[in-house]
Amino acid sequence: IKSLTINEKVKVLQECTKIDSHKLVVIDDNIITKVTEAILGFCQDSYPIYLELGERTYYKSVQHSFVKECVWIYQQPIWSYQGSNRTEVLIEAGKPHVEKYLNEKIAERQKSVYDAHQTKGVFMIMRDFYNFREQMASDLENQISEKNELISPQQQIILEQMKTIHEFYKELANSSRLT
Repeated sequence: IKSLTINEKVKVLQECTKIDSHKLVVIDDNIITKVTEAILGFCQDSYPIYLELGERTYYKSVQHSFVKECVWIYQQPIWSYQGSNRTEVLIEAGKPHVEKYLNEKIAERQKSVYDAHQTKGVFMIMRDFYNFREQMASDLENQISEKNELISPQQQIILEQMKTIHEFYKELANSSRLT
């Protein structure tokens, strides 16, 4: 909003980032079960590849977001269970791990959204701040120009001499730092 001052924009940005950082996402048991089933399906299909390649090569070769979870379940004693209810047992065993996995993914996404909002807001504020500073500098230059027109010719000569002395002092200070 162009009519807001820079301070008002900073306050609005802070409020917006607070809202995004506190948004609560709830994962219910049905979602956890469905994701666990999908992960276990992928893990079941890729298990022969894991056995053939070994853990290190499996990580490098198989490009899928569930690879880490598959390696975890392969290393659990429950993976070798062969009962008639194997799928249900594996789902129940994997659900806590999958819930943790989902919560981590949600936290990563919330952080990236938060960072994106904050970064965009900071850039917008910085652009406004730069424009504000440019306008201030322009206004000051205009004021100096107006004041210079009001001073007498003698005062202008004195002002020019003071500028020359100041420039000489700066050159002297810079040269003394070099030695």
